[in-house]
Amino acid sequence: MPTNHAHGSRSDANPVEVPDFLITEQAQSDLEAIDEYITADNPRAADLLIDDLYSAMQRAADDPEHAGTIRDDLTDRNVRFMLVRKNYWLIYTAASATRVVIVRVLHARRDIPNIL
Repeated sequence: MPTNHAHGSRSDANPVEVPDFLITEQAQSDLEAIDEYITADNPRAADLLIDDLYSAMQRAADDPEHAGTIRDDLTDRNVRFMLVRKNYWLIYTAASATRVVIVRVLHARRDIPNIL
């Protein structure tokens, strides 16, 4: 996945499609907000985190049923959760055996049940 991503907002609001996964508009907005927040203090750390999140997306696509877990305590939606760096939830649904839709990317301290 990209290692030199642009910081800041994208000019379009369309979902981002990569061969193995689709990033919804809301998840893209989440990624941009995370990137902007961390970049303010440490651009290199922001780059590394975003790279890790994209790597996690690929791991989810490689094995959607086992990469993440179902969290009935957080939502009754048909989504899986993958914890990235102990602080960020990658929330996705399996579109097929090798393709996922990234629904949200949220900090673990956020109020996940109310957000979803």
